[in-house]
This record gives sequence, structure tokens and C-alpha cells, in this order.
Amino acid sequence: NRQSGADTEIAPTDIERVGAFSKVPGARVYCRVNGFGPWTVDEVNTAIALGADRVFLPMARDTDDIARYCDLVGGRAEAAILVETQQAVDAIDTIAAQPIDAVYVGLNDLAITRGTSWIWGAVTDGTVERVREALPPKVAFGFGGATVLGGGDPLPVELLLAEMARLRSDFTFLRRTFRREVSGRSVPEEVRNLADYWQALQARDPSQVREDHHRLLKLAADQT
Repeated sequence: NRQSGADTEIAPTDIERVGAFSKVPGARVYCRVNGFGPWTVDEVNTAIALGADRVFLPMARDTDDIARYCDLVGGRAEAAILVETQQAVDAIDTIAAQPIDAVYVGLNDLAITRGTSWIWGAVTDGTVERVREALPPKVAFGFGGATVLGGGDPLPVELLLAEMARLRSDFTFLRRTFRREVSGRSVPEEVRNLADYWQALQARDPSQVREDHHRLLKLAADQT
């Protein structure tokens, strides 16, 4: 498959878990369906019926498929897409004109389509910023992932969060390494620490924002 030889993880799950999560007070439930195909109608309808607040379409590349997907969601939930192919990056202006509610740049799969194992290239070469700037303000944006403060390799989570703040990210996901790095710690406490750090990043002045960005670029350059 496309991820052969790449450091990725495929973790199928039971769609019924969406219904269980949707019953948690105050929870917002995100559900990723499979890539667009004949099965999409049933998958989207099931996810929404079970209480998904935001439904993600992966490997989005064909604008006609994205338009059909948005029509299918039909405002019953937030229609989100995963930009994780170079084709989607190249078509981002057209994609941004679709009635989508959220976009997440998937760095792992994007790197695979570019034929590289260095997933952070799309961050440091301006690709992620290009996608972000193409989106209307109403479209939620995210990329990368978070782990505990002091964690993250080869890029520390603090610098990655700083870049997310610079690019006005609205959301992200926890990285796979979070499960390992949070071992022996309090998960609620670590999540609160991340939230507090994120709030502190919003108070940086422009010179601090530039300095953090340059630190990220230098560290990434040293790794390649």
C-alpha cells in the first residue's frame, strides 16, 4: 500500500465508538471516513447518525469528489478534508472555494506523495503556510500534532506549537508519541499544560514570533 516502508500507523476502529464518544458531556467528536468512493454515502450517514460533529474525508484531491462530499454532508455536520497529497496542495485555491468547514494538512501522507521520508519539509518550505493562506477565515485549519511539553522528536513540541500559533491554527491532534511520552504522568494535567502553553504563545510579540520561526527552520535544517 501507499504507506509501505513509511513510519506510519493504521489503526482501524469500530464506527460504533463514535456513538459512545458523542455521549460524553461537552465532547466534540471528529470522525475520519475512508477515501471517497461508492461507500462514502453510507459511511458519512452512519457517522453523522452516531453523533459526529466533524467528518474528515482523507486523501482529498479531486475537487468534484470534494463538492459531492460537501453536498452529502449537507450541513448536518462540519465537512472537513485532509490535504495529504501534492495534487491537493496544487489545487488548494480551487479546493478552498468549496463549502468546507475545516482543513487538516496530513504531513505523513503528503511526504509519501512527495517521495520523501522527511515529513517536516512541508512545514519548513512554506507549503503548509501556502495552504493556510489560501483558506477563507471561516475554515478551521490544522496540521502536525502535539505531545507532552518537553517531548517531540526531532522537532520539540514547543517549537511546533509556536509555528501552529504563527499560522493561526485552530486545532491539531495528539501525536502517536503522546501515548509513550505521557506514560506515568497525569493525562489531564499534561493536556492542561499544553493548553496553558498555547495561550502563552498567543501573547508573543512579532519579534518573538519571528525568532521562534527561525529557530524551527534552523533546527530542521540541522536534521536534514
